[in-house]
Amino acid sequence: MAGVTKPLTGTSKDYTLTFQPNYMNKSLAAGTLSYTLDADGDSYDKVPTTGDATQVSAFRPYFTATSTAKANSSPKMAPQSILFGGDYNGLDGELPSGLDGNLEIYVKDHKIITTSYLKEATTICIFNISGITMANYVLKPGETVETPISVDGVYIVNKKKLLVK
Repeated sequence: MAGVTKPLTGTSKDYTLTFQPNYMNKSLAAGTLSYTLDADGDSYDKVPTTGDATQVSAFRPYFTATSTAKANSSPKMAPQSILFGGDYNGLDGELPSGLDGNLEIYVKDHKIITTSYLKEATTICIFNISGITMANYVLKPGETVETPISVDGVYIVNKKKLLVK
């Protein structure tokens, strides 16, 4: 199965990163241009160039990269980590907690319920444990939205983990 690709332009090489979904335990050989999720879950780190193979657990996606060298390039200039940032995914920045009365996120009767007490509209992103976007919408001040969830499991809503059962 082919993953989603993202081209990157570097000073010494151009790279194409490919997201690889993973449904079984996998072993990535040392020295491959691959990136696995770190222990904190906030970045993908490059597989070491020497030593034992890196093990990737089932249901842990990873990235592979291909590169095209430019003139006067160094072979050791591959990125060491892949970090995600920006407002496009709704997971960045400090989010208000439900305890301070600004944004309430909870589960009831197979529904993820979000209520906004904010002064501005905010984007709500609901992801399943595989990272697939289940819902993405703008929540206006004073608005409550109930999102029905048909499959039991763990869901991530704006950095908050929820168990739907």
